[in-house]
Amino acid sequence: MHVGHRLGVGLLVGGTPFVGRTGAAGEIGRHPVFGWNEAPGLLAAAADRLPTPIRTSGCWPAPRGATGPVAAFDAFAASLASGIAAVSLSVDPSLVVIGGGVTRAGGWILDPIRRHLAELCYDAPALALSTLGDDAVNTGAVEVARDRLRSHLFDRA
Repeated sequence: MHVGHRLGVGLLVGGTPFVGRTGAAGEIGRHPVFGWNEAPGLLAAAADRLPTPIRTSGCWPAPRGATGPVAAFDAFAASLASGIAAVSLSVDPSLVVIGGGVTRAGGWILDPIRRHLAELCYDAPALALSTLGDDAVNTGAVEVARDRLRSHLFDRA
């Protein structure tokens, strides 16, 4: 799952990316019921009310010790959990890896997501943070380009 200005999900089936009928499989953030259009803005507005050392640390602030923004963090985690649950209830993954800008926050975001996910799923999948962080989309694009180039060059031989 990529969490940035949009929410997107990539599925690996047997180690191969599943792209769907039109290549748009995983664009779950487009569905309005998850509130993804509003969630990043609400979180950003709450972050502005945190003390300056936390706000300027270069990472998403953790709710520990913060008072006012805690509800915004919980709503953000609930929004993520709703998207994860929709996919989990459909395909029953063993692991959900969360990447994108949210990974700068560190593991604190996983506990509230797990709590909300437990309310929505029969058996919630394991969660982990991607080590690629913000670079996940760029890395994926380079890998796709590399695979297409190799296919083009070597499938002709």
